Amino acid sequence: MFTGIAEEVGKILSIENYTDRYILTIQAKKVLEDVKKGDSIMSNGVCLTVRDFSTDDFKAEAMRETLEKTNFRYLKVNDKINLERAMRPIDRFGGHIVYGHVDSLARLIEIRNNYFKFEINDENKKFLIDKGSVAINGISLTITKALDNYFEVSLIEETFKNTNFNDLNLGDLVNIETDILARYIYSFKNNKERMDENFLLKNGF
Repeated sequence: MFTGIAEEVGKILSIENYTDRYILTIQAKKVLEDVKKGDSIMSNGVCLTVRDFSTDDFKAEAMRETLEKTNFRYLKVNDKINLERAMRPIDRFGGHIVYGHVDSLARLIEIRNNYFKFEINDENKKFLIDKGSVAINGISLTITKALDNYFEVSLIEETFKNTNFNDLNLGDLVNIETDILARYIYSFKNNKERMDENFLLKNGF
């Protein structure tokens, strides 16, 4: 589990393209301080498992399903990506609950001062509400406006400077993870299922 607060911005050093997967080599520093093989590092909102590492980079696999559902299929060498290590029980919870499971892609359609407007056209837009939470490329943000097939977020300068938001251009696709709490509430409301021990176990609690 992650908080959606980027620890650093890494860089894609190489992409090995196989039939069923990519093997990515990602330059990093902060997230490697206590890393072990098998650790999880959220990369642009995608939970990746460390396959190997050195003092200044790590390797991870992105399977074909990940490539089809995320913006990883558009990655190029030297692209910058947001990185965050998995949350420890003793850490402060600075963002919101983020799993690193991308739900949708959204397209950046407008930048206005510190406001970023995105277009989203699939069923997951129903989980995006005013003042709700969303993870964009792994970054926890608050939705300032959600209407029809678009939503807006506002970035403080700290977030803009320390994430890959400052490299986004109009038309770029970003990874979206909707708020898990919104998804559970929607599911519970529509399924009319009793919230008891069996419900919680079935839903991963």
